[in-house]
Amino acid sequence: RAGRVSNGRVYRLVSKQFYNNHLEDYGLPEMQRCPLDKLILQTKILDLGEPKAILALALAPPNLGDIERNILILKEVGALTCKGNPHDGDLTFVGRVLADLPVDIHVGKLLMLGYVFGLLEECLIIGAAMSLKNIFAQPFKQRLDAFKHKLEWADESNSDSIAILNAYKLWEHKRERGEFRRQGGGGEMGWCKNHFLQLKNMKEVSELVKELTKRLEKFNILRPKQEPLYKAQFTEDQEKLLLKVVLAGAFYPNYFVRSEIDQMDSHRELAGYNPLNTVMVKGLPQNQGSLYRQAVEDLFRKCDPNPTAHFEETRAYIEFSRRTNSRNKVHPGVCLALKMKQLRTPLCIDLYNPDEAQARMQKLMAERQSQGGQAGKSGPLIRETGTDRVANQVGAPDPTPLEIIGVHVTHVSDCGHFWVQFGDETNFQAMNQVHSALNSGDRSRLKPLSGNPRTGQFCVAPFADDSVVEYYRAQIMGMANRFDQQLGSYRLVVEVFFVDYGNTAEVPKEELRELPSHLLKAPFQAMECELICIRPSALKCPDGKWTPAANNFFKELVLNQRLTAKPFSYVHDVLRVELIHVLPNSMQFTTSSRLIYEGFADEAEESPLSKQSNEQRKEALFLTRGFTGRPDTKRPEDYFSIGGEGGATLACQPQLLGRGGTDLSRHRSGTITLTGPDNPYMMRFYGQTNVGRSRTTKIEPTSVNSVAIEDETHVQTLRMMIAGFVGLNPSGATVIARDTTIMPLMPGLPEMVTLLFTPVAEFRLNAQKTQLIGAICGLGCDEETGMPLLPDHDIEMAFSVVVDNKDIAAVRGGGYVVYEWGRHWDGLQCSG
Repeated sequence: RAGRVSNGRVYRLVSKQFYNNHLEDYGLPEMQRCPLDKLILQTKILDLGEPKAILALALAPPNLGDIERNILILKEVGALTCKGNPHDGDLTFVGRVLADLPVDIHVGKLLMLGYVFGLLEECLIIGAAMSLKNIFAQPFKQRLDAFKHKLEWADESNSDSIAILNAYKLWEHKRERGEFRRQGGGGEMGWCKNHFLQLKNMKEVSELVKELTKRLEKFNILRPKQEPLYKAQFTEDQEKLLLKVVLAGAFYPNYFVRSEIDQMDSHRELAGYNPLNTVMVKGLPQNQGSLYRQAVEDLFRKCDPNPTAHFEETRAYIEFSRRTNSRNKVHPGVCLALKMKQLRTPLCIDLYNPDEAQARMQKLMAERQSQGGQAGKSGPLIRETGTDRVANQVGAPDPTPLEIIGVHVTHVSDCGHFWVQFGDETNFQAMNQVHSALNSGDRSRLKPLSGNPRTGQFCVAPFADDSVVEYYRAQIMGMANRFDQQLGSYRLVVEVFFVDYGNTAEVPKEELRELPSHLLKAPFQAMECELICIRPSALKCPDGKWTPAANNFFKELVLNQRLTAKPFSYVHDVLRVELIHVLPNSMQFTTSSRLIYEGFADEAEESPLSKQSNEQRKEALFLTRGFTGRPDTKRPEDYFSIGGEGGATLACQPQLLGRGGTDLSRHRSGTITLTGPDNPYMMRFYGQTNVGRSRTTKIEPTSVNSVAIEDETHVQTLRMMIAGFVGLNPSGATVIARDTTIMPLMPGLPEMVTLLFTPVAEFRLNAQKTQLIGAICGLGCDEETGMPLLPDHDIEMAFSVVVDNKDIAAVRGGGYVVYEWGRHWDGLQCSG
């Protein structure tokens, strides 16, 4: 403070040359370096005239071009009317509210849209969190764990905003109930630390929520005392979709669409493995990858407890284990593995010296040849973690002229996804032999499971059916500590997958038994199946995932039923079929048609991989029927199995001399760093606005969508993403999208959302002028010059669905609610 009220001495922590030649004598006035939107709104409230003329009178006026641009942005938000002078407009009710809120104008609009659509509580939390520092912690050297927890907070919603909402609501709920005072482990601070949340920032969000609530009350915008009526009729997915639409309206025009993904190229890049649970790394020694199996798998233990590595030349394909009880098709291990690459986590393995590597490869080849005939006519091999034991999965049925097989549906995972047993005599006898060996006579001969259970370990587990407890073959999927009410303490329970039926259960560890090796000779009988040509209904399943009602209906329709199946394709070890129901009067109907009739499903085209597999099945049938004039030496599954284990049986072979990376006797011959991991289904986006199309788009690294995977590449419709805020990198060539939300894959959704929230839309017709084929959305044109008012924000789009007059009328009705509230506001709120 030297020189303010008395003499003093100044110490400058820079060189004199730098101070004299590079530092400005005075800093820029705030009016020239801060956003002008709130300043313009204040001038409009004072009603002193045109904002540009008033602000030009300041001692250090802002750039006049910035004033004009901010006025146009305020018109785009709805704070000023659009008609008349392009660089001025009348203040709307929305503008008065935004001027009084201490947040960004788009966040203010989020609050108002939240009130109109009955989501004010949720929007207050999201808006407050967006306006302050990040509530999610990013501790040094724990960023992968932090991202994993943020994925859990997002709850498969592909939305940073919903992750914020879920985390805050749970914290607030625990705080109100006083749970932090009762529990140990560090109380509130310890809970936040364990869940990678920043307590200080959470409290700041809470205070800002209260402040925003008070300011909104002045305008008669009140937090609801009870839930809106429509919420009782909405499913959780529909409510989530409504929240995403509100976010889209608030942050218009920060819209992006996904770049196209070629499914066939992706299939070739991953050598046929399923992109939804597989990633790829490169850089292994040529054709020696199997020597380093354990070392490669250990690199990805943080992503999944039981990864499986497959090898081809210098590549490794890391496949993550089957998940149960999850609606998401994408394995979270894939996202975590891709995040490792973004975090630049080194993937290093130690190499054998050349002589030792050659000797080990020769021994491995000899063991492979000795076990070459093990698979027989069964399906893929399944390897037990930590041992040399392997088992067969039942293979897909051979193609037949009738293409009809009998199946018994043993378990339903969700609608259209189920497990069956085949009804032929061979499988029936195999099941009887295994069941008799496990349950006839004295069961005490089954040895208790020794040691600690391992993920991927084979075992025998009990299952109660109609109060009768019997033992079945199973594989361990995971472990957890559960509180036992009878014991009054926690006990270890094991999640097991019943390999002959497809269902899962949690069993106390002490009830598990060893699975004798001779019972592995019979293939595991459960075959995973999916229905063809359907997808979740865009109306009843708006998030692209089957609703509980759809799942329950499907279960009642097929579970424990003996049905007729018509196989179509075999992709990634999943048999895609058409299920046929035969009624007592000999009438027939298909399960898919019934789901479509009930409104749970929509018709969908099969993926290119499925179509390719179908063609290969037909070719296999042609060859095996003797049309070539000679016996066919290939197995049918060699023709029609796409992906899965068909091209990578190395993964299921016994290990050499210990377990690869854990072999202490290895003689090191240097270290290599693998490149990757990569996945061709990782989504990349580009901007929809004119300015966004000319730049590349990068999603903020801390976003849950920074490594998002597309799970429906074969659906020919646009996938839309909303960004809360956008910025540019230092070079100005890349748009950085922050606080992102990916919309569900619904036909026509990007077009309808854009048309709903744009101020002006100019439609395009086909050459015959009989159909709408597209539109230009934005602020429109200057009435005098005919030039676009804000060309950078204009969105030009072609319709991917048929848009008719009814759709336009519906959009205009919704637009009236959104954009006319400023002139007719009296506590407007939607109730249905």
